[in-house]
Amino acid sequence: MPLVSVERFTTFKEGQEQAIQAASQNVNLYPGFRLNLDLGQVVPQDLGGDLRFVVDGDKAYLEALGEAKLYLVTKPLPEAAPKKGEKVVVGEKFDPKYFNGTFELRDDGRRSGKLTLKVNEEGGVTGTYVSDKDGSTYDVRGHVGAPPHSVEFTVRFPRVEQIFKGWLFTADAKAITGSSRLGEREAGFYAIRVEEK
Repeated sequence: MPLVSVERFTTFKEGQEQAIQAASQNVNLYPGFRLNLDLGQVVPQDLGGDLRFVVDGDKAYLEALGEAKLYLVTKPLPEAAPKKGEKVVVGEKFDPKYFNGTFELRDDGRRSGKLTLKVNEEGGVTGTYVSDKDGSTYDVRGHVGAPPHSVEFTVRFPRVEQIFKGWLFTADAKAITGSSRLGEREAGFYAIRVEEK
C-alpha cells in the first residue's frame, strides 16, 4: 500500500513564536486518512485534518485541506536566521543600559531559557523569558539597584512568580550571576549574553 512518511513536524501555538502545540516524527500517512497538525495525530476523514494523502490511479500526492498551505522550500529563508544580539562595549563608568539585551539563562540546573531585558531611563526593567522546555513566553519586570550593576527582576509564571537577584559582570557585561527564589526554594542562576558574532 502506498504511504507518505512524515519525517518530523512541529506546530506552534498561535500568538507565541516558540510555544509548541504538537510535535511528532516518523508518522506514516495512508490513503483515506489525514494528518491533524493541531493534535499531532493521524485521524480519519470524519475528524477533518490539515493534510491528506491522495492516491488516484498512478498519481499519488499530498494535499493541504482547509486553511492549510504547502510550500516547497528550495533555499534557506533569510528571515528564519536567529537575530544576533547587540555587542556591548563597557566604558569607565558603569551604565545600567548594559543590562539591555538577550541572555541564555540557566537556573539551578532545572530550568533554562532565553531572557531578554530592557532598562528605561529610570532604571525600570521590562522584558520576556522564553522557556526552553515548551517555548512559552512569560513577562519580566524589575529594576536596576544600587550599585548600578545589580538587578532584581521577577518572571511571572501562570501560578507563581520567581524572583531573581543578580549582578552584571562589570568588566565586559557578558554575564549575570546571582540567586533566585521560587516559592520557598532558593537557588543559584547565571545568564550568558547572546552577542553578535
